[in-house]
Amino acid sequence: MPQLRSHRLTELTSPEVAELLAGGVDSVILPVGSTEQHGAHLPLSTDSLHTVAVLERVAERLPALIAPLIPVGRADHHMAFPGTISVRHETLHATIRDWCDSFFRHGFQQVLVYSGHGGNAVPLARIIDDLAREDASRSIIGCTDWSVYDGTLFPVAEALGVGKLDAGWHAGELETSMILALDARLVMMDRARPGFIGELAPLRDKLMRDGVGAIAPSGVLGDPRLATRAHGERYLAALTDSLTRFFRAAIDARRAEKPPAARGSA
Repeated sequence: MPQLRSHRLTELTSPEVAELLAGGVDSVILPVGSTEQHGAHLPLSTDSLHTVAVLERVAERLPALIAPLIPVGRADHHMAFPGTISVRHETLHATIRDWCDSFFRHGFQQVLVYSGHGGNAVPLARIIDDLAREDASRSIIGCTDWSVYDGTLFPVAEALGVGKLDAGWHAGELETSMILALDARLVMMDRARPGFIGELAPLRDKLMRDGVGAIAPSGVLGDPRLATRAHGERYLAALTDSLTRFFRAAIDARRAEKPPAARGSA
């Protein structure tokens, strides 16, 4: 297998990409982020930041190339807060389809899709299913089961002495810790305040229908005051491990399904 100078697609030359494809690096990761409010203390790019950081580590382990981030997604439930950008389902579908068309045209065999924004999980699952029906020969693998995220990170939080309600589902201890670990300059801890502290499941329908502000006027679900950089490093490492296992197993299963002749075709 050829040596990768970088796992970032955009940092390579076209001949380098061709060489990597010929040498067996045939998977590309497509990160889908979001631009949305994260309280008064975290940047609008929070979900995009931790999505890319984790997927770059996954790309190194598989190995795979990582495509540029799609920085927006479905964020209607945050639109009451200035700065949030939300795109229609049809827009996101067309964008992902066009990007996948490009990847498969050049010989990639697997497109791996993940978003660290929970609001993208259901739309991405629908989009990937639709694309699979359009062309079943293409292997588009999405980690869209949000229990992978929650099931990985909440147990880590508990082991660190942080309860699930404080770790939170949005801009709480958990996400604040990850951004502290990635770039503490972007976190204004002096503005960090607890938001909604409670079980989200009974209120999820209300949140999606009426928006986050109907439950948490500050836009925060959890208590960011408990965040530390060390916690963030633990969260990022655990999520990297989980996503690497998920995608590695999924790639192996897809390759096992394909006859050898099919693996060499675009």
